[in-house]
Amino acid sequence: MYMRKGYHTISDDRGNTKEVEFKLDYIDLKLPIYLSLVDDFLSISVGPYIGIFTGQKNRVTTNGRTNISYEIREEDELDYGITLGSQITTFVTYCDIGFGIYYDIGFSNIEHSAIRASIFFKFGK
Repeated sequence: MYMRKGYHTISDDRGNTKEVEFKLDYIDLKLPIYLSLVDDFLSISVGPYIGIFTGQKNRVTTNGRTNISYEIREEDELDYGITLGSQITTFVTYCDIGFGIYYDIGFSNIEHSAIRASIFFKFGK
């Protein structure tokens, strides 16, 4: 799964406006364990994830002048942590339709957290 992680801030210091955008791109591999709570309708998940760094883009704008840089930092090459989630699934005609919400907690140098949402379809039983 492709994930973009980063932040965006705007600050004003004595008339100097500074906007910083920091983006890290990863391919994440998640290995959750699912526990069904209510007849396959409600389930929770927990498990580890690992992310492999694929690219980075930084943009700093000071008083309207933009500087864009691309760099690879060794400490950002690997991201890992725990993902927690909850899913609701319902059967409609020929397939299951579900909605999930997940929370990722990172333990690497990035020290981030992220909220993800998904809609999914399962065909067949």
